Amino acid sequence: ISNIDKVAPTISAEPNTDTTPAQTKKITITVADTNTDSNIAGFNAGITIRYGWSTSNTVAPTYDQTASSTNGLGQTTATFEVTTPKETGSYYLWVQAGSILDRAGNSNEVAHFGPYTLDNEGPSISISPDGDSTYKKEHSVTVNAGDATERKYVWTQGTEQPQEVQFTGTFNN
Repeated sequence: ISNIDKVAPTISAEPNTDTTPAQTKKITITVADTNTDSNIAGFNAGITIRYGWSTSNTVAPTYDQTASSTNGLGQTTATFEVTTPKETGSYYLWVQAGSILDRAGNSNEVAHFGPYTLDNEGPSISISPDGDSTYKKEHSVTVNAGDATERKYVWTQGTEQPQEVQFTGTFNN
């Protein structure tokens, strides 16, 4: 017998890491059956994977999400779009072991990819000093806006927000 398939499907991610902060990431998982015998190679139509997100690259998460492919019967590759969590920090994508079966019944090993840097929090702003009623020719103010990439400001003579804001200056990191 020469057509025994004992090779597990392979899994890859594109991109397999992305440390540029963003609210979401577009990540495509591709699974492949490398068997070349067309009689037994490939996947059933419309397969589904189970995946999850973790802040660890060593501790697997709860696999609480699924993604489906639109592959046809016998195709040797299938792709899946996964959804990133609405969190902030570095996260790893994990694909559950055994969630992919080829037509011969071989299943995948656990796989993880990342880190992916997500940023779903606005910058925190602090101003020091926060007000000064002393009359001076000049005042020195320090503005800290965390990870903001651009800051705009306007000077006023009161505590009320201006009705129409025309920015008097811009500074970048």
